[in-house]
Amino acid sequence: MKDRVFSLITKYALILAGLSLLENVFSVMLDEFRSSYDLIEFVRWRSIIKPAFTILLNLVAGVFVLQDIRDHKVKTKYVFVTTMLFRPVGVFVFLLFALYQDRFVKPLQARTEE
Repeated sequence: MKDRVFSLITKYALILAGLSLLENVFSVMLDEFRSSYDLIEFVRWRSIIKPAFTILLNLVAGVFVLQDIRDHKVKTKYVFVTTMLFRPVGVFVFLLFALYQDRFVKPLQARTEE
Protein backbone atom coordinates (compact mmCIF):
# COMPACT_ATOMS: atom_id res chain seq x y z
CA MET A 1 0.00 0.00 0.00
CA LYS A 2 1.36 3.38 -0.99
CA ASP A 3 1.43 5.98 1.76
CA ARG A 4 -0.79 8.92 0.85
CA VAL A 5 1.22 11.59 2.64
CA PHE A 6 4.54 10.36 1.24
CA SER A 7 3.12 10.55 -2.29
CA LEU A 8 1.98 14.13 -1.58
CA ILE A 9 5.45 15.04 -0.31
CA THR A 10 7.15 13.68 -3.44
CA LYS A 11 4.58 15.36 -5.68
CA TYR A 12 5.13 18.76 -4.12
CA ALA A 13 8.90 18.35 -3.96
CA LEU A 14 8.88 17.87 -7.74
CA ILE A 15 6.42 20.74 -8.29
CA LEU A 16 8.43 23.17 -6.14
CA ALA A 17 11.70 22.14 -7.79
CA GLY A 18 10.22 22.59 -11.26
CA LEU A 19 8.68 25.97 -10.47
CA SER A 20 11.91 27.20 -8.88
CA LEU A 21 13.83 26.08 -11.95
CA LEU A 22 11.38 27.95 -14.20
CA GLU A 23 11.71 31.08 -12.07
CA ASN A 24 15.51 30.97 -12.20
CA VAL A 25 15.56 30.37 -15.97
CA PHE A 26 13.16 33.27 -16.47
CA SER A 27 15.34 35.53 -14.32
CA VAL A 28 18.45 34.62 -16.32
CA MET A 29 16.57 35.24 -19.56
CA LEU A 30 15.52 38.69 -18.34
CA ASP A 31 19.10 39.53 -17.40
CA GLU A 32 20.39 38.41 -20.80
CA PHE A 33 17.66 40.33 -22.59
CA ARG A 34 18.49 43.46 -20.62
CA SER A 35 22.17 43.28 -21.46
CA SER A 36 21.48 42.95 -25.17
CA TYR A 37 18.80 45.66 -25.25
CA ASP A 38 19.80 48.26 -22.73
CA LEU A 39 16.74 50.43 -22.86
CA ILE A 40 15.44 52.64 -20.09
CA GLU A 41 11.91 51.48 -20.89
CA PHE A 42 12.88 47.84 -20.31
CA VAL A 43 14.40 48.62 -16.92
CA ARG A 44 11.08 50.10 -15.86
CA TRP A 45 9.11 47.09 -17.12
CA ARG A 46 11.52 44.56 -15.62
CA SER A 47 10.52 45.61 -12.12
CA ILE A 48 6.94 44.64 -13.01
CA ILE A 49 7.54 41.53 -15.14
CA LYS A 50 9.60 39.51 -12.67
CA PRO A 51 7.20 39.80 -9.68
CA ALA A 52 4.26 39.15 -11.99
CA PHE A 53 5.89 35.93 -13.17
CA THR A 54 6.52 34.91 -9.55
CA ILE A 55 2.86 35.54 -8.71
CA LEU A 56 1.85 33.45 -11.71
CA LEU A 57 4.01 30.56 -10.49
CA ASN A 58 2.55 30.95 -7.00
CA LEU A 59 -0.91 30.76 -8.53
CA VAL A 60 0.00 27.52 -10.31
CA ALA A 61 1.23 26.01 -7.03
CA GLY A 62 -1.88 27.32 -5.28
CA VAL A 63 -4.14 25.58 -7.80
CA PHE A 64 -2.34 22.28 -7.15
CA VAL A 65 -2.72 22.78 -3.39
CA LEU A 66 -6.39 23.72 -3.69
CA GLN A 67 -7.09 20.65 -5.81
CA ASP A 68 -5.41 18.36 -3.27
CA ILE A 69 -7.23 20.04 -0.38
CA ARG A 70 -10.52 19.12 -2.06
CA ASP A 71 -9.41 15.63 -3.15
CA HIS A 72 -8.02 14.56 0.23
CA LYS A 73 -10.59 16.51 2.29
CA VAL A 74 -7.94 18.26 4.36
CA LYS A 75 -9.49 20.80 6.69
CA THR A 76 -7.36 23.92 6.35
CA LYS A 77 -7.92 27.64 6.29
CA TYR A 78 -5.86 30.21 4.43
CA VAL A 79 -3.38 27.72 2.96
CA PHE A 80 -4.18 28.93 -0.55
CA VAL A 81 -3.52 32.52 0.50
CA THR A 82 -0.24 31.50 2.13
CA THR A 83 0.77 29.68 -1.04
CA MET A 84 -0.01 32.78 -3.10
CA LEU A 85 2.22 34.90 -0.86
CA PHE A 86 5.14 32.50 -0.45
CA ARG A 87 5.05 29.20 -2.32
CA PRO A 88 7.26 26.95 -0.12
CA VAL A 89 5.61 28.00 3.13
CA GLY A 90 2.10 27.38 1.77
CA VAL A 91 3.01 23.93 0.49
CA PHE A 92 4.77 23.08 3.76
CA VAL A 93 1.76 24.13 5.85
CA PHE A 94 -0.57 22.12 3.60
CA LEU A 95 1.62 19.03 3.98
CA LEU A 96 1.67 19.50 7.76
CA PHE A 97 -2.13 19.68 7.84
CA ALA A 98 -2.41 16.59 5.61
CA LEU A 99 0.05 14.67 7.80
CA TYR A 100 -1.73 15.72 10.99
CA GLN A 101 -5.12 14.72 9.65
CA ASP A 102 -3.88 11.42 8.25
CA ARG A 103 -1.86 10.33 11.30
CA PHE A 104 -3.83 11.75 14.23
CA VAL A 105 -7.36 12.86 13.38
CA LYS A 106 -8.51 9.89 11.27
CA PRO A 107 -7.34 7.19 13.73
CA LEU A 108 -8.96 9.13 16.56
CA GLN A 109 -12.25 9.35 14.65
CA ALA A 110 -12.09 5.64 13.83
CA ARG A 111 -11.66 4.79 17.54
CA THR A 112 -14.56 6.99 18.62
CA GLU A 113 -16.90 5.47 16.00
CA GLU A 114 -16.33 1.94 17.35
